[in-house]
Amino acid sequence: AVTFEGPEQSPFEKAKFTILLHLKNFPYKAPSVIFKTPIYHPNVDPNGKVCDDMIESGSNWDPKKKLSIVLEKVKSVMMVPSESNNSNPSAFQDLLNKQWHQKAKSFTQKNM
Repeated sequence: AVTFEGPEQSPFEKAKFTILLHLKNFPYKAPSVIFKTPIYHPNVDPNGKVCDDMIESGSNWDPKKKLSIVLEKVKSVMMVPSESNNSNPSAFQDLLNKQWHQKAKSFTQKNM
């Protein structure tokens, strides 16, 4: 498990998040990433699983990538969600309607 602070200037600023990294066949296969801390994000499903696109898995994965790169990618997408992945339909709709940032901030504050 890894715990880190939410990125500055994001709806998750000043909150602490814990993620689990499943490292089966790492580094030859991308790790799966699961948020243990509740998060309202279009690219994270309601069970906390981070979409594979977020960590560039599959054919986009490079075995030379280190876990620090995976963590930086997770933080980056926390700040700017991908509009190409809909793991959480409610949060995705809020993103499209320009309401996600405020709702994610409110959700985060309630769950700190």
